Amino acid sequence: MISYPTRIGNVGTRVLQSGSSGTPVVLVHGTGGRADRWVRNLDALAAAGYNAYAFDLPGHGFADKGPGVECSVPAYRKLLSGFVDSIGGSD
Repeated sequence: MISYPTRIGNVGTRVLQSGSSGTPVVLVHGTGGRADRWVRNLDALAAAGYNAYAFDLPGHGFADKGPGVECSVPAYRKLLSGFVDSIGGSD
């Protein structure tokens, strides 16, 4: 598993990734969590042949926080959509 910072649109966040080939799977944490809640699942998904990802939603984990950072369901949806586009998984 690797962890790396990235920007999706105007939001800085952290991505956890396990696997490098196969169908991409993106795990999204709840409003009380962060990406590393999925650590055990990511490696299991990679072992099953998937390219598994998790990332921190705005206001959580290592993602941007503070004034001006939108933390709402529509903002989370937009970030998820941008992330899926960035990994080439939008269909």
